[in-house]
Amino acid sequence: MRSQVPLLFHVQPYLETGTSAGSNGGIAAAVAARLVPFGVGVDRQGDMRAPAALCGIVGFRPTLGRYSMGGVVTLSSTLDSLGLMARTVADVRYLDAVIDAYTPSPATEHKCEDCGSASCERVLRTSAARARVLALQCAAPAGGATAAGVSSAPGGGALQGLRVGVPRLEFFAGLHPAIASGIERALSKLSKAGAELVTVDIPRCDG
Repeated sequence: MRSQVPLLFHVQPYLETGTSAGSNGGIAAAVAARLVPFGVGVDRQGDMRAPAALCGIVGFRPTLGRYSMGGVVTLSSTLDSLGLMARTVADVRYLDAVIDAYTPSPATEHKCEDCGSASCERVLRTSAARARVLALQCAAPAGGATAAGVSSAPGGGALQGLRVGVPRLEFFAGLHPAIASGIERALSKLSKAGAELVTVDIPRCDG
């Protein structure tokens, strides 16, 4: 008899006994199965990235404030962000560029969904984050900071001013050595390109 998967999540397109996990597992399964070229959803705590990882595709959660959340129903206006899925990094970069082109500038960002003000702390914080992202984009070499671009950036300062959080304790605990080695190489390239690596271990929350 064919084994059955509990109907808690969508089934992986390549493994009928596996799960695609997450609240956006259906998007990941559809993209991986080549039913659609890409998917857009809301990512709070890996809702886009985890399903993408389990289905062998690319999941991307941008810096908070990079995309406008106008018209998006959220559960947390300080944690939720639009996330992207596609089969390749190149596809994700293309989709990111399209969405960013239609995202309002900080000066025309939407008003706070809670208080209706355009000058409350939440709106100002989000606008400031987007302004920093735009400034880094303008300072980066043409073509963006790809893996090749980072390693070959002239002067190693392409990412100067960018802070990258690294969850050393929880993330690396029990991680496969080959995966850990690849991540360390990527972090080294980011550091050489001028990024500041900051350890941001957050204790696991139970209950």
